[in-house]
Amino acid sequence: MRTSTSHYWCTDGVRVVICAGGAGTGKTFLALELARRWAGTGNKVVLACQSAWLKHWLEKRFSIAGVSVSVAKAVSMAARRAGVGQFDALIADEGQDLLSMDALDRLDNVLKGGMENGRWCFFHDINNQAGYLGEPDPDALAMLESYASARMPLKRNCRNTRQVLAEVHALGADMGVRGTGDGPSVVRHRAKTKQAAAEVLAAEMERLTDRGGVLPAEITILSQHAFGESAAAALLPPNIASEIIELDEYSLRDFPPKSVSFAAIENFKGLENEAVIVIDLPRDADTPRLVTDTYVGVSRARSLLVTISLG
Repeated sequence: MRTSTSHYWCTDGVRVVICAGGAGTGKTFLALELARRWAGTGNKVVLACQSAWLKHWLEKRFSIAGVSVSVAKAVSMAARRAGVGQFDALIADEGQDLLSMDALDRLDNVLKGGMENGRWCFFHDINNQAGYLGEPDPDALAMLESYASARMPLKRNCRNTRQVLAEVHALGADMGVRGTGDGPSVVRHRAKTKQAAAEVLAAEMERLTDRGGVLPAEITILSQHAFGESAAAALLPPNIASEIIELDEYSLRDFPPKSVSFAAIENFKGLENEAVIVIDLPRDADTPRLVTDTYVGVSRARSLLVTISLG
């Protein structure tokens, strides 16, 4: 098949595929297109992920006849709702979160032929998005690789501008090449306190909406923390704080909202917006979780990225 990611990608005659790529390389787009095509031939397909946020967004935005969207722990219920004992085919998105024997057992039980002999495609990130929903088990990936008849890397980024892409590459992550073209320079701020960070955040929101021509709905604020613990909470002026909508898994059904949105970084995996402001990340810390948060956070921005670090 020909896709907008400019990959020639075909699963005809291939029963099992593992597809690996960094953020923005088109994994979810391809997962949805593959689900549509498999369902179009009369198959009952389950599209599984681990994040309830991503599940609700996919379910609302991309309703496809014959395709059930489910979190991994509820795939048996999804099969019952679809009126089948087992699905004909399985597609896993954000598969790095499903790399545990428990999750794979659940998928195995609802797939005709199981993971060893069934028809499935597993999309996962080769970089740093795993770990939010459980540490990946290398034995689980090795088992999947022993079943795979094809491995297909995704190497072209089709989400981010070159400026955003360069920011992520500086972390040592592989998000593919080329990007979507040139865009605005990444804006970086450093604040010594949360109050100072809130003041910078307010100024950036005003700059983007009043002078930058960005719609409030096109802006998402991401933090390591929940809203109440972030610099975006009570430290902002009331007139600005009242404009921010705190996202949850159900509001994702209508994403983006009409106003500026806020989410914890770990919940926004698999999603994106035109402009992203990443706040609350400590500047000088160097931990695996910080690297993951930075990678996931900055890679959500399609064209405009602002970072406000603390320290």
